Amino acid sequence: MSYKTIGEFAKLCEVGVETIRYYQRKGLIHVPLLPKELGAPKIRRYGDNDISRLRFILLAKKAGFTLKEIKELLEFDAKNDRKHVRDMAEKRIEQLNLKINELTEACSTLSRLVAKCRDTESSPCPILMTFEKSETGN
Repeated sequence: MSYKTIGEFAKLCEVGVETIRYYQRKGLIHVPLLPKELGAPKIRRYGDNDISRLRFILLAKKAGFTLKEIKELLEFDAKNDRKHVRDMAEKRIEQLNLKINELTEACSTLSRLVAKCRDTESSPCPILMTFEKSETGN
């Protein structure tokens, strides 16, 4: 096992040092102890388990899980907690589908407004006018 400094650890996992520190503050990654040997540099070292854990976090985040959910996932056992993990994943899929629907609707609305904007070059911008109407409730 080769140990890494926080900078090496961050580079290997393609994240910033501050990302690692943030995950440490959130309790997702532990803060390694400083070496106790006399004369040893006071640099924290990260091992293979830390690398695996951070990669797990990054993949779970990419799959749409929140940090709170990821913290819970990290505590589960792959064999014994299968149903609970599956339930969490199914719930996350439902939430992602809702978000996709919201984004699709937003994209359609904006596309219609852009088309109106192209068709009405001489009048006020329909995009801004629509947003202003929404703001005043008219």
